[in-house]
Amino acid sequence: VEAFKVLRINIEAHWEKRGVILVTSSGIGEGKTTVASSLAISMAKAGSKVILIECDMRRPVIRDIFDIESSLGLADVFWRDTSLDDVINGTNIANLDVITSGYMADSPVELFSSTDIMRKFFVVMRSRYDTVIIDTPCALSLADTLLLSKFADNILMVIKYGKTRHEMFIKACGELERVGAKVSGVVLNCVPISKIPYMKFYI
Repeated sequence: VEAFKVLRINIEAHWEKRGVILVTSSGIGEGKTTVASSLAISMAKAGSKVILIECDMRRPVIRDIFDIESSLGLADVFWRDTSLDDVINGTNIANLDVITSGYMADSPVELFSSTDIMRKFFVVMRSRYDTVIIDTPCALSLADTLLLSKFADNILMVIKYGKTRHEMFIKACGELERVGAKVSGVVLNCVPISKIPYMKFYI
């Protein structure tokens, strides 16, 4: 919890625009969804009005994390004409709403490549919330993240201690830069306490 308070403070101090934050990683299992969810909670508890949007359509888990009953989500708005208000879920955390992935009948690429539709969607989200956090697929495995990056003000890359390979991280950053996006910050995830010098004073 304390680590995400520090992350939030650093973001508030160094990122001039915090409207839409895209969270991704170079590979699977590096903790990007945990980071996106925890950052959203931290920002909401600090008083910002936040919405977490699950754009990882192929590996949806946010519904379970926040114990959301409704199965309606982002895909239903665009493919089934469901009202946007019907897919925005409140949580037991004040100031935090969530939109899950919903039922995806077609390829997410078709949805995310619909520039006009997605731009209008994010215009609405920006008007309603102080910060919009997007949980996306891994940057190297699918085109989804590259397509979504054009709507983000900042990109937060998650790397996992002992797992993320340096060359894969560099490649992921390069792919984002190739489409005009730039990584604004990096989170080093799952670092053992023994590897953090100042933590030894608290053990």
